[in-house]
Amino acid sequence: MTRRHARSTAGAAVLAVLAAGVAQAQQGAAEAAACAAIRQAFEAVARTERFQTRLVARTPTARFPTVEQRIVLSDVVFATSPGAGRWIQLPMTAEARASLGAALAAFPPRDCRDEGAKDLDGTATRLYSYRQVLPDAGTDGTVVAQLWIAATDGRPRRYQSHRGDLSIEMTYAYDDVTAPFER
Repeated sequence: MTRRHARSTAGAAVLAVLAAGVAQAQQGAAEAAACAAIRQAFEAVARTERFQTRLVARTPTARFPTVEQRIVLSDVVFATSPGAGRWIQLPMTAEARASLGAALAAFPPRDCRDEGAKDLDGTATRLYSYRQVLPDAGTDGTVVAQLWIAATDGRPRRYQSHRGDLSIEMTYAYDDVTAPFER
């Protein structure tokens, strides 16, 4: 091997290492931006005065899924109790509102990815995927999740997750949200 060839080969190796470092930094920046978008979307829900959620949880051992609904109207929450099928009315305190994003703060999203623009039932959204690691004795604590965030206001429209045999889908609505009965 000539000196010139050795220098050329060494130079190519240095460039390859630098390029890999730049690519890794870009990937890290994209992941950080995606994680920030996810956090901001959940923070936006906590600031929203009126919204409705519908959660459906499924496991292979349950004959029927568990369905819960919540309607938040400023300082009041209407919720269905699982299995009972009736609405209850609860106060929405400042602490309760702050706790809406508590799980995300306690167990931050990891490996966040922007999966691109998606149409969700006629709403322009961006789809994000991520993982959360929850403490759990005896089972894998990894939650694999997807979140559709509306392009217009940055709020979630759908959340899906899987953890072991448990799958959850939650939909969010912000328009025409009213109490299920007179207060």
